[in-house]
Formats: sequence, structure tokens, C-alpha cells
Amino acid sequence: MSDDSGMSSYDAVATLRHDLRTPLNQIIGYGELLQEDAADAGQTNLQRDLGRILKASHHLLGMINVVVDPAQIQLLKELPDLKNVRTEEENPTVPSKLDLDLILPKIEEEEKALPANVPHDAARILVVDDEIQNCDVLARRLIQEGYQPIQAYGGKDALVKLRSDAEIDVVLLDVLMPDLGGFEVLVEIKQDEKLRHIPVIMISALDQLESVVRCIQNGADDYLGKPYNLTFLRARLGASLDRKRLRDQEQRIYLALKETQAQLVIEQEKSESLLLNMLPQAIANLLREGSHTIAEHHRETTILFADLANFTTLSDSTSPMEVVELLNEVFMAFDQLAEEHGVEKIKTIGDCYMVAAGVPLARPDHATTLVQMALDMQQCVRERKFRGRNLDFRIGLNSGPVVAGVIGRKKFIYDLWGDAVNTASRMESHGAIGAVQITRSTYELVCDDFICESKGVLTIKGKGEMEVWHVLGRKDDHTVKKEKKTS
Repeated sequence: MSDDSGMSSYDAVATLRHDLRTPLNQIIGYGELLQEDAADAGQTNLQRDLGRILKASHHLLGMINVVVDPAQIQLLKELPDLKNVRTEEENPTVPSKLDLDLILPKIEEEEKALPANVPHDAARILVVDDEIQNCDVLARRLIQEGYQPIQAYGGKDALVKLRSDAEIDVVLLDVLMPDLGGFEVLVEIKQDEKLRHIPVIMISALDQLESVVRCIQNGADDYLGKPYNLTFLRARLGASLDRKRLRDQEQRIYLALKETQAQLVIEQEKSESLLLNMLPQAIANLLREGSHTIAEHHRETTILFADLANFTTLSDSTSPMEVVELLNEVFMAFDQLAEEHGVEKIKTIGDCYMVAAGVPLARPDHATTLVQMALDMQQCVRERKFRGRNLDFRIGLNSGPVVAGVIGRKKFIYDLWGDAVNTASRMESHGAIGAVQITRSTYELVCDDFICESKGVLTIKGKGEMEVWHVLGRKDDHTVKKEKKTS
């Protein structure tokens, strides 16, 4: 059922009761504050007169609660007799001008928001009400309780202050406001990710159960009725602040854990990158899984050694720093070629660069891939100057079975062992500057794809006589060049 204005009967009664109770709540609020000040100042007569005013105000407030809500008319019988409001004194003492000057604040001061004369670290409480006097009464009470109040006059003003002040600890929110109601403000707060953690205590003269339920359903932390009961106010503010501190602590812990997790991810990525700089991916995975001894036999591999020619002479005529920078620049270029060809760099030994194909993962084209990389390495040093210098390399390759594994406890290294490795090293040391020298085992694997020139038989230390070849280039590249010359 609704009236001509579209307002339901319940809302009309609720609004009427709110409008009737508001001035009484203000009288009670100011009266309690003045009564406390009078007690502190020893103004006994004024304290007694204020008590009479407060008692009459509470009596009238009770009558409004009953009369406006027809369902509670029977409660009129429970109201105290009006004669109990009267004082035994027939002629109460009228406060003197001195009393008023000591106790009552000046009118113009009541128009202004109270300064925050509370400790710097006091909890910041946002008081929201469309009635300036209601805000003022509650703000004064909060200052006396050691809090720092911030006043907002209406729902829109409250949202503006909340979004501009990140240090508000609790919101005391009136339910009935004309611009934006307390329920709507509550919903806005709880839907805002940055505000939802702030406890909200709803305050209104509408003390019906359905109002309380509606507020709680929308996320309110607590509820207070008007006029404010000081004991309830203290208890509920204290409980809300405790919840806020717990939520803030949880948020700080969460953010700290999140930051720690992010740092752990960064450190893990650094460790992963460092591990992969020392070990192949497959071997690093085995280590992470807890393997202590890693040794594998690979039957089909090709090993390459590349050595800088005349390095001893170069190092004698160059500073140590320049030597290191030169080798770093050369080996970085070789590392890029190794990555492009998908082969595994094993290690560097002084000015010697070692790389292999077919380890730790088998591949059928291990020989052709590594021979092509050797040609690319020689082309790289022919076409490019390193630290302003022209360099020459000897490169040797051999194919065969090896044992591969990780040695060391504190400084891991992935290495290869076996006759095939030793022979590849001999191919490099007995090779010619600028050449790519291979053994028969490698030649038989690549002769269909590359042009190889026999260099006869060499006597290799520890191996005896061995037939060797120099790789001149790929057959398809040679064919293209020959066709161009013919044309």
C-alpha cells in the first residue's frame, strides 16, 4: 500500500519517525556532552538540570517510537509516568552567565567541523549524516573517546572522502539520507575493491529488525541505533577496529608473500638461466629431479674443437684485459652459431672452443649439422674483425661414441669422455690454419653433402696413422657458384 507520492506506508512511517527523532537525538547527544563537561567543572546545578532535560528527551523519544508505529501502541503502558521526570525542587537553579561561558561552546564554533586534537596515530572515523548537527554531536563524542573524526554530509560526500583518503579506519554511516541513502553507499563501498575492507557501522533511528538484516546482507559490519549508546558505541567501534587491524595485517602479509613469491620467481629464473648456461636443458631437468649421478653413453655423436691460431704470441703482446675481451667477443659469436644450429656447447679451455652434436639428445644429422657450423665459424672469422683484429682458427671434428655426464659437487660441469673426443682434439691440433679437418668416421657421414678434399695420412700421437680430409663447402653451394661462373 502506498500514498499519492508513491511512498509505501512503511517508508512513510519510517521517514516520519526519523524526522521526529532527529532533533531529539541531537538534544540528547549535546546534552550528554554538556552534562559530562558540567560534572568536570563542578557545576552541580547545571548537571542536574541537564539530567532532567535528558530524561524528558528519552521519555519523548520512547513515545515517538510507540505512537508512530501502531503495532507498538500497547507498549505505551510500559512508559514511565511523566511525573517521574519532574525534579523534587520546585524552582530549579537557572545556569548563570558564567556557567554558560564555561560550559556552552560559542554558536559560531558549533557551525565548524571540530579540529582533530587527538593523537596523530588515532583511528580515523568517517562520520556520515545529512544532518550537520548529527555529524557534529558524534564527532565531538569520538574526539572525547580518542578518535579522529572526519565528517561527511551525505552519501555522495562520503564516497568522495573515502576515495580520496586511504587511511580511513571505520565508517559510521547513517541509513536515511536524501541525496544517496546509506544502503546505496554501503553497496558502493563493498563493491569497490579498494574500499571493501573498511568496516561499516550503520547508524539510524530506524531500529527495526528488517533494517538491521538489510544492512548486514549488504556487508555492514555492525549496526547502532539513535540516540547513541556510549557503551555500544565503544564496543562496536573497538570490535570493528580490531577487525580492520586484522584485515590490514592479512593484507600486509598477503602483499609481503606476493612480493616474496615474485622475488622467488625472479631468483628461480636467474638460477634457471645460470644452470642452463652450465648444463644442457635435459641434464638440468635430471638434476632438479634429484639425480645425483648423471652418466650416459651416446653411440652416435660428433665433436668439434676450434683453437685460435698464434694465441701465445697474441697474449704476449696484449694486456690480460684485452685478451679476455677478445676471447669473449669471439666465443659469443660462436655461441650464437651453436644456438642457431641447435648443437650443445660443452666448454671453453683457454682459447679452445668445444661443441658437440648428438648429446645429450640423439639426432641423426649430428655430423652434417656440426660440419656446417664449422664452415660458418670459419666464415665468421674471415668476414669480421674482433676488437679490431683479424683472427684465424684451426677446427677439427671427429664422430663416434662418447660417455657424457656431470662431474663436480659445487661447480657443475657437463663433459664428454672417450676416444672420439681425444681424436677430435687431435684433428684440431694437427690441422691447418683456416681449415676444417675431419676424420674418416666423419667423412663417411658427410661426403654426400659436402665437398671434401683428402689430405692423405697423418701420424697422430696415440693413434698412429690416420687419413684426414678438409671440408671445402656444401655441394649445393658449390654447384650454384659454378653455374654463376659458367653463365
